[in-house]
Amino acid sequence: MEAFKYEPLGADGDSIPILRIEPLSYNSEHISCSLENVSLRGVETTYIALSHVWGTDYPTVKILVNSQSYHITPQLWHFLVLAAQSIPGQCLWIDAICINQSSLAEKKEQIPMMGQIYSRAVMLIAWLWGPLDGVGGDSRITAARREAAATVADVSCDISQGITRNTEGVPSAPASDLP
Repeated sequence: MEAFKYEPLGADGDSIPILRIEPLSYNSEHISCSLENVSLRGVETTYIALSHVWGTDYPTVKILVNSQSYHITPQLWHFLVLAAQSIPGQCLWIDAICINQSSLAEKKEQIPMMGQIYSRAVMLIAWLWGPLDGVGGDSRITAARREAAATVADVSCDISQGITRNTEGVPSAPASDLP
């Protein structure tokens, strides 16, 4: 299978790649996503931004991005599994995937835009862990992590279905929908 190749960003200086996760099917061997460039100027695409712990693990887990092989860390893979099950089709911005980490030029362009990227997201998820299996044998930690993961999934679905736009075009959720 061919390794993933990034499409060049738009020359306008405000394009970002957005990731869309395909639903996870029973017989899926890999998580499958699509990545497309969108302009932040007059953005019509609503997306959730993910801030996550990169950790010290190397990208070893294979996913498919635009039907091409792409490797991510185990921590990020665990989030994508949850997202594919609970919010399939949702647009996401995840720095580890949406910024070409092997391109110094792209990092120089995209990293200064992160404040704008996060502020335009309909929601920011902080993902601080990986697997939901037992951690050090402490079942209280496992239960807390499972509950937090379920909450993330519930809130993501609620907010993504109740998004409205204010008069300035900045995505916002109705206050009654916030946890």
